[in-house]
Amino acid sequence: MLFLAAMLAGCLPVASLQTAEPVSGSQVSLGLTAVAGASANGLSVGALPYLACAWGNGNTEFSLSTRAGLRGAVKQKLAPNFSVAGGLTIPWLIFSGNWGDGLPFTADAAMLYDATPKLTLALRGMYAYLGAELGNALAGG
Repeated sequence: MLFLAAMLAGCLPVASLQTAEPVSGSQVSLGLTAVAGASANGLSVGALPYLACAWGNGNTEFSLSTRAGLRGAVKQKLAPNFSVAGGLTIPWLIFSGNWGDGLPFTADAAMLYDATPKLTLALRGMYAYLGAELGNALAGG
């Protein structure tokens, strides 16, 4: 249940590996993300497809991606090797229920620093609103 809550809250959609440098031009990424979770029935293992499109001018980057939800994001370069980024994710599961008490979403913000050409350090914060409907479903109610 905790794994599902984390996934729906946006941990997977926002945990993409990225450098601090915004793209210059456009870039498309396609792949699979391995996921595992524990439930009353045991361990479940699967894969989520990942599709992302980013475009920018080397200073500002905009992106759309999908994994466990649809995510829009922006990244702004502040100095060489240092950027701030933010995004909003809406989970795909919104299409399977009545969200009269509010739309579930995840908002995130990050500071990204390229310490070396192969190592990016990220400090990320996230806020998730699941709504009563989804919160009760995750709690088994």
